[in-house]
Amino acid sequence: MNPYGAPEITAKEAADRMSRGRLLLIDVREADEVSRSPLHITSIKHVPLSRLSEEQEQALGEILASGHDLSLAVISDHGVRSAQVTMWLRRKGWHRAVNVRGGAVAWQKEVRVPSSLH
Repeated sequence: MNPYGAPEITAKEAADRMSRGRLLLIDVREADEVSRSPLHITSIKHVPLSRLSEEQEQALGEILASGHDLSLAVISDHGVRSAQVTMWLRRKGWHRAVNVRGGAVAWQKEVRVPSSLH
């Protein structure tokens, strides 16, 4: 469990749901973290946490405009910042938002499919 009490799924569960088109993954890592990371998932929405906190809903514009019935999973490096964002989204009405437990580090260990899911 994360320190924010956000509901979680494993990286493997997230990858499976993404491959079936049932989940949108939001990456809240900063651009420099993404560029240094060996994990690059091309089918995600990248919204750095710093941008999210500055621009709130504008940073997620097209996602938020699409309706609250979309399933969302949030990922960061280790799953702590993404848990924080998950709780923020849930307070905004996204009750199906979940955190990816262990973040990008867990994704690299758990997911056996290529990280460039389309």
